[in-house]
Amino acid sequence: MDPAPATTGSAGTARDALELSAFDPSEEVLSNSIEQQSNDISSTDPGLNMTMEYVKKHMDLPKASDYPHLSSDMFDFYRVPMLLRNACLSKKEKIETSQEWKHHQHRARKNTAFELVLGVRIGSVISTKYTGFGRNKKSALAAAWLQLLSELHTSGRLPPLLQERASYSKEELEATSKTASEILQDLGKQAPYARPGLFVVSTMISTFRSACRKAGLSVQSEGESFVIAPGRIKYDIGVEIPELCSAKLTFTGYGKTGKEAKNLAWANMLKDMHTNGTLRQLFDPAKRAGRRVKVGAVQDPVAELGNTVNDDADLELGNIDTEREVSRNAVSVVDDPVIEQETIDNDAEDLELVNLDPYTMKVEKDAKLEIYTYAAALGLAPKFDAQFVEPRTRRARFARGQKHIIQASIALPELGISITSAARDLETAEIGAAIEFKKKAEELKSQPVTTDGEASPEFDILTVATARQFVDFCRQYNNHIDMEAEQVIVAGVDHISVRIAVDGEDLNTPSMMRTKKDAMAVAYLLASLHIAKANPERLAAFAAALKIPQKNRTLDANISTSAINMMRDSLLRARRAGLPDVREVLEAEDIESSDARSTTDRRPLSPKERHTASKQLLESRTQFKLDADLETLRTSRAALPMSKQQRQVIDIVSAQTYSIIIGATGSGKTTQVPQIILDNAIERGEGGFCDIVCTQPRRLAATSIAQRVAVERDEPLGNTVGYHVRFNTKLPRPGGSITYCTTGILLAQLKTDYNAVFDRVSHLVIDEVHERDLQIDFLLVILKKAIARRQAAGKAVPKVILMSATLDKKLFADYLTQHDSTGKIVCPTLSVPGRTFPVKERYLADVVRDIKGDHRAEFETLMQVDNGTSEAFLAAENMFASGSTTKGNAIDWKRGTTLAKPDAADPSGEKEESMVPVALLAATIAHVCKTSADDGAILAFLPGLSEILSTEELLLQGPIFGVDFNDAARYKIHLLHSQVAPEKQSEVLDRSSPGCRKIILSTNIAETSITVPDVKHVVDTGKLRESRYDQVRRITKLQTVWESNSNARQRAGRAGRVQEGNYYALYTRERREAMPAAGLAELLRSDLQSVCLSIKAQGFRQSVSQFLGEAIEPPPQEGVDAAIGTLKAVEAFTADEELTALGRVLSKLPVHPTLGKMIILGVIFKCLHPMLILGSMDSERSIFTCPPGARVATRAAQQVFNKHDSDQLAYLEAFTALKGSMETFGIGSAYDYARSNYLSMGTFRWIDSTAQQILQHLVEAKLVLDEDGPQYGGTSLNIHSDNVPLIKCLLLAGMYPNIGVKKPGKSQAHRTAIADGVLIHPGSVNRIKKSGSKEDRIYAFRTLARNVAGTQLFMRDSTLITPLMLLLFGGTLKLQGTKKLNMDGWLPIRLRTSQDAEYASKLVLEFRKGLDRVLNNAFKSLSGNGDRSLHDDEMRDQFTSNVAELLHEQRSMCRPDSA
Repeated sequence: MDPAPATTGSAGTARDALELSAFDPSEEVLSNSIEQQSNDISSTDPGLNMTMEYVKKHMDLPKASDYPHLSSDMFDFYRVPMLLRNACLSKKEKIETSQEWKHHQHRARKNTAFELVLGVRIGSVISTKYTGFGRNKKSALAAAWLQLLSELHTSGRLPPLLQERASYSKEELEATSKTASEILQDLGKQAPYARPGLFVVSTMISTFRSACRKAGLSVQSEGESFVIAPGRIKYDIGVEIPELCSAKLTFTGYGKTGKEAKNLAWANMLKDMHTNGTLRQLFDPAKRAGRRVKVGAVQDPVAELGNTVNDDADLELGNIDTEREVSRNAVSVVDDPVIEQETIDNDAEDLELVNLDPYTMKVEKDAKLEIYTYAAALGLAPKFDAQFVEPRTRRARFARGQKHIIQASIALPELGISITSAARDLETAEIGAAIEFKKKAEELKSQPVTTDGEASPEFDILTVATARQFVDFCRQYNNHIDMEAEQVIVAGVDHISVRIAVDGEDLNTPSMMRTKKDAMAVAYLLASLHIAKANPERLAAFAAALKIPQKNRTLDANISTSAINMMRDSLLRARRAGLPDVREVLEAEDIESSDARSTTDRRPLSPKERHTASKQLLESRTQFKLDADLETLRTSRAALPMSKQQRQVIDIVSAQTYSIIIGATGSGKTTQVPQIILDNAIERGEGGFCDIVCTQPRRLAATSIAQRVAVERDEPLGNTVGYHVRFNTKLPRPGGSITYCTTGILLAQLKTDYNAVFDRVSHLVIDEVHERDLQIDFLLVILKKAIARRQAAGKAVPKVILMSATLDKKLFADYLTQHDSTGKIVCPTLSVPGRTFPVKERYLADVVRDIKGDHRAEFETLMQVDNGTSEAFLAAENMFASGSTTKGNAIDWKRGTTLAKPDAADPSGEKEESMVPVALLAATIAHVCKTSADDGAILAFLPGLSEILSTEELLLQGPIFGVDFNDAARYKIHLLHSQVAPEKQSEVLDRSSPGCRKIILSTNIAETSITVPDVKHVVDTGKLRESRYDQVRRITKLQTVWESNSNARQRAGRAGRVQEGNYYALYTRERREAMPAAGLAELLRSDLQSVCLSIKAQGFRQSVSQFLGEAIEPPPQEGVDAAIGTLKAVEAFTADEELTALGRVLSKLPVHPTLGKMIILGVIFKCLHPMLILGSMDSERSIFTCPPGARVATRAAQQVFNKHDSDQLAYLEAFTALKGSMETFGIGSAYDYARSNYLSMGTFRWIDSTAQQILQHLVEAKLVLDEDGPQYGGTSLNIHSDNVPLIKCLLLAGMYPNIGVKKPGKSQAHRTAIADGVLIHPGSVNRIKKSGSKEDRIYAFRTLARNVAGTQLFMRDSTLITPLMLLLFGGTLKLQGTKKLNMDGWLPIRLRTSQDAEYASKLVLEFRKGLDRVLNNAFKSLSGNGDRSLHDDEMRDQFTSNVAELLHEQRSMCRPDSA
């Protein structure tokens, strides 16, 4: 039986204990707790009171100002050991220390605590002991050293120790002639045999150590730094490599910082090693023949100080740096003997050495952790071993080029698995063994597992990610776990070995890993297994505790007395004025039938008018055909492949309601199909009855194509050809016309009144349907349903033609197949070849072979410059091509190997997809330039701006294969991306000067929207970026994915538009064959709220789920349910999914429903102008620009507009300033202002136009009066537009439940309703380095977004709010007990007020209910069913004004600290 836990209540005890690992009280709290409850700790030593906080509070410590010659950070509490040791060393005073550690268990709080007795002897004068106490060893150590510092200071012994030296040597004070970077640069030219990373300061040390490890050399280094003068640091380094150098290498470096001095010391050492030939021996195995390898367990004298169960991070103690360099002068070293490890003779001819590619090494880097987790699920622990083996024969040794090889083994005897692998280095040997172990485990997967003991069914919850939680959970049963760490060397490689003792019993198997973090994780897992086997019931209790929702920390809300009084008075006045006692549910709106309404601006032509137009069109057509001056124009059109198949086009379009035309690149489908249809009608004398609408996915395409077609018809825009895009319209005359418009324009017209559209349009041409964006899929559903309705009513319907260069013909044909009384009507299709020139396709193997044939050495070096990504990419693609992919394993080897959150993305496939081989791309571009004699442009496709900039930087760093891209006369690099200025993008269309070749680095914008005529070579990385939205969790991620076959064909086609071309696919042929026909439809990866709202707004009586179920590829049901749930929450839908009056208004606004509600609230609270601007801002188009290379300047410019700790309000400030500049000084000055402040004039005009359009909708809905003035909505609706707290509240109302809460302190992590550990986005104005906040900080944010790697969640577009704002405009409030409130079940809130807490909580709740009733009544009035209109309710006006006044009054009192 287990002893009784320290607290009572099984469920509560389990949960509280489970949360212990997250509880980390400050030293101040711990100190107070100790002073008050010292009798609860199992020790009576008064030294336990000496915490770091206690010492700082009660003892006299020196200040940096007392010693101005020293750097101020030398007096940092954790650097005191280094300060005193260096001081003693400089004065030639010997300092000796000893340490005794004790580990205590606090019975009342169940927390661990550490006690250190520090013995110090300085020279022959000072000898004493100090006791330090802390929550972890680092704090206890600092407390003890601070006591020593205080005694030295108060006794007067410190000043002589820290006294500035009278003189320094010339070498010490003068500047070094060369920096470390300059020395390495010279060394790189002299030592081509070494790795490139050795000659880069940031990678110099790691490359050197890596080379030693791979060579099987044991390397020991020690270093120490001294402050020899203000701003002058000396660093001494000593390195021992017994197998390579007979003597110890010692060198010195000087610098302004310790890091600079250390780098110079290392650079001097490497330079000397090259001079004496030692460096060549390190990188040349043949030079090392005959050496003897010693493998020892060298104990780290400070390992124990850094090893605690509460702090996994390496400690910075004294002058011990993060690379485990130990100063023998700074720390007394125990001279343990080197333990000789036996070298095993082996018949090496029978050993097959493993050789793994870089990609496999990277993928399997956590293989040991994965095997530990796999075994733990069975209640077992694997055994790992590694040792040197020596081939017996001299012939074998000579063949391998080295005397020793390394053999690694993994055993799990209970399953009969024993694996051995040999390689030239330890890492390869271990990973090789791990791969074979996994294969063996996969083979045993389907076989029953028999072990010596009975494994608990809950063992599978024990992983390296949960083991520490389990250990903390078991502390309530008084389990005592000790862990001792030491640094050891295994096969020449540094490891951390952690010995484990549970309740005084040593475990036989230590945890031995390369990093302390991994070693501690495995140690916890082994300890957990030991406890769980001895006490299975604890594991079951832990499993149950994991299922209990974790308690969230209570949020403190400071509410002033004046706020309490204002809320009480406002509530009483509102009730007297008729505030309803209950909140009424919004009723369903009586949606008027679409058949009965028409909002089309244009009147349909009468039959007589159309006959007249037909005659005029025929005359014009005849003149066009007879005009000799237009012969060239007619000939060029007739030469297009689509024109040659006019009869087939007319036949297929006329045959059925739906038809599909597949026109390859260069066929002329977009320009010719609409003209063929119109010209045929004109020649039949029916041109006046032919009005064609042709959709394009982008505005640029719609406008440019319309202009081109008008030229082909020899007429101005607005005659028979025109365009219609948002905020820019040039419509043709009705009665024989072609209108090019964006898909969104047609969709909006159909949503408003599809009957009016069908009455005036004869043909609908939907172009580029392969893109499958949200609007195209939604448009197809609406067209099918609307056409079916019209046909059922006996009304005429337009012909619908779907066009694309690449689409899934079967998918679309099946979707558009109709049925009538005669049976199935199959959708006809027509395929027309393109008029492109031949394009030769080369795939990865061909490209790499050609480059290596000419530049092998330089190519292999280049593959390393992007951190090995290109090398890993090549390995991954070769693995994919060979079919040896790791996907589909029966065992999930990644399970539980990281502390990933439950919502974290699965990294198994995303990590590989996210790799973009920038170095390989640069090499291919250089190879094309080197080997092609012509000057044809090169177009390279990349997924995003970061890769574009990285490629540009690499090309300009220096010549590649002898090609100098800095030569402006021969090469010009162009960037195509939305963040690049439009004038810069337009330069790509200009003809290059003779002899100058274009290099175009572009995203998929160059696939269809922009055609560069002189492109001859296309280099395709095969990647693109797509936005993926998780409807359920409301998380957005811009994800790098493989392109589809459709994308690949479009990209390849760019190379053959005007001449023969080449397509270089930087992926394998097997990858191309495995690509899907088309990309993932946007309907399957987007927010569906606007779609769902539009469905109901058009009067479709079926449910939203049924409607979307008729899409060509229906979205997942959980996504639809989540969108409907959100619309119900904002009261756009009723409980039974009908449209409310609020929903009807929101459906007409051209913004997201949540933004639309913010605008309606702006009307109600008379704060319209700022909310209209903020609601008009597109989340994907920021008013701030960030040109390439100007990130720092852009961030600084953004902070100028950051006056309220809000991204949204910074956008508002920028918009207002730019608008003011334009209205005051004119458009020219506005452009100058925009450029100097990194603002986008294009986005500014977009916001302004959208706001005007929304305002017009509000005027038509009679929600806003048509008033002129400097502010949108006039003066009457902007009484509170300067009330910043109110603006924040209305933002919060639109964005809730997107809020993040950060607890006081320095941590930057926030908790949200769905995830913890969320950070503010790096691009936010709120993401600046600050000291720890003293209060909770709350942010409202637009959306959660993952980084490209999928490892971190960020809040985008955040606004700092106060607890009062959250209480008034956040989620649903309920009383929790009598003195707390709870919001939506996840956020407890405690009111801090001088009033009675119970009364205050109830008052806030009642005031919030009153506010909800006022807003509910306002929403009811939108339909005209309320008691009063939106502008005729005195009670509502008074209450909302009171709310605005309350917020304004409390703005300073409720503002969080400015930390």
